[in-house]
Amino acid sequence: MTPSINSSCSVIKFGLKQAFGERLVLPVQIITFALLIFIFASLFKVTPFEQLGEDSPLNSDSVIWYFIITELIIFAGGSMNFSDVRNDIASGGFVAGIQRPVSYIHMKILIIIGNNIFRSLAFIFCGLGLGLVFTDNITISISHILLLILSAYIGMTIYSISHFTTAMFDVWGNYARPALWILQKFAFLLGGLVIPLQIYPQWLQNIAFATPYPAILNLSGRYALSPTTQEIINGFAVQFFWLFAVTLIALFIQRLAVNKIMREGN
Repeated sequence: MTPSINSSCSVIKFGLKQAFGERLVLPVQIITFALLIFIFASLFKVTPFEQLGEDSPLNSDSVIWYFIITELIIFAGGSMNFSDVRNDIASGGFVAGIQRPVSYIHMKILIIIGNNIFRSLAFIFCGLGLGLVFTDNITISISHILLLILSAYIGMTIYSISHFTTAMFDVWGNYARPALWILQKFAFLLGGLVIPLQIYPQWLQNIAFATPYPAILNLSGRYALSPTTQEIINGFAVQFFWLFAVTLIALFIQRLAVNKIMREGN
């Protein structure tokens, strides 16, 4: 491997170790995750999805697996990363980070990827176990498992970068928390966190797919709804587009934050 790939892998490993060091926090998150799955799975079991028609891919089993996937992405790729960046800003770690030869955002995203890998493994086992309890069969094709994993990690990374950008608002004042609230509510509505976007009215689907939120949640959750090959290809194209777009936005916001600190001090 080249030195840059070697160093990147080392930073990801550091992220893994960092998340492992915080492993005592995981049980609380897993309990919350399990409770949400239990509550919504119980509701989905008594929801009359058959009224949507025979052509609909939605049934209680597929929607339960869909919800497990989307919740896993939210839990593994969200608020912990947001808190880390805010703590860096408050403690002066961000100022120290921008003085290093390697970009702060580059280092932080690699650490976040390592964090996400560790945390997601715990939620995968929990979600798989709960899914088998509440459903009669796994609606995700075995041939799609690797594609689902890749799609879910892309979604987590987009979500984590969005949290990075949101946390940066603290450089200007106490704006990150309100911005996070807006981010989470849009993820719920426009990402299809609970109910697949595929049953939304077409006009609302069009609005949703003009935002990055379906790339975070719906396009990964859709693997539980038996997507076609073309839908999978289109899904990855959308996810890679938004991964590139949110990274550019994060770089732009970081540049504005650095300029403010250089101009006015921390």
